[in-house]
Amino acid sequence: MRTTLLLFTIMFSVFFTKGQQTINTCIPYENENICLITIDSVTFKNRITWENTPGVGTAGYIIYKETSSDIYDSIGYKGFNMASKFIDYTSSPEVHSDRYKICVVDSCGNKSQKSPYHQTIHLQVTQGFPTTIIILNWTKYFDESGVFVPSKYYIYRGTLPDNMSLLDSVSGSLNTYSDFNVFSNYYYGVGYKRQIPCHYNPTSTEIISNIAFKGISVYPNPMKEFTNIKWDTELGNNCTLTVFDVSGKMVFNENVINSFNYSISRENFKKGFYIIEVSGTKTYRCKLVVE
Repeated sequence: MRTTLLLFTIMFSVFFTKGQQTINTCIPYENENICLITIDSVTFKNRITWENTPGVGTAGYIIYKETSSDIYDSIGYKGFNMASKFIDYTSSPEVHSDRYKICVVDSCGNKSQKSPYHQTIHLQVTQGFPTTIIILNWTKYFDESGVFVPSKYYIYRGTLPDNMSLLDSVSGSLNTYSDFNVFSNYYYGVGYKRQIPCHYNPTSTEIISNIAFKGISVYPNPMKEFTNIKWDTELGNNCTLTVFDVSGKMVFNENVINSFNYSISRENFKKGFYIIEVSGTKTYRCKLVVE
């Protein structure tokens, strides 16, 4: 028997007296790990990324999510030649953190061991006293392998979720921040700077928490085709969303359970001004313009 090792695929050649038979046995690559979990800038859902190591006989990757304590279920598959990122459309990053793992599937269909998990940041924003103080609290980003440990957390702030700038930074050992003298409505996010960026992105700093705010947000506003309405978790998980026209007439009503956002289509409204009201444990109101 002659054994030839080529990277992580082991090829065994067995010779017989009346011919030759080759038996191929694959061993999947065991060192593929999650690079980083961020918030996708379009869907605002969790985006899992990995390095996609070439030349090790990988056919694809299975993405796993923790569904109960230390129980991980498969939520998707990406082929090796596809982009090495996966968006979890079932995630609710504004509600809670999540843990993810991946495993490698080789060209023979064998699976590697699951990688160490990465746990996402969950950011919460509350109003302090006086009311011009906004308090940020977040769960720390955690890599089970211990390879990536944030040295700093970066605080971002902006008037729109897709237009945020760096406000400040704190030590990686901390998970709170207070923003003083706030007289406008702002979105907030928390980021982490990797020393070695993920290969899919040449930059080293990303917002990796959910985008949080205090109150109710409508974007885009004015509405042309649709608008997304978001509100903070203090209203509870059973809210009523109502839209009134300028005369006070109710033109839209929906009960929203276990979610903190809702999308409204332009086709339901005529051009003009409206008032959006979201009621739960308290009530928030804001103006909507329909063009």
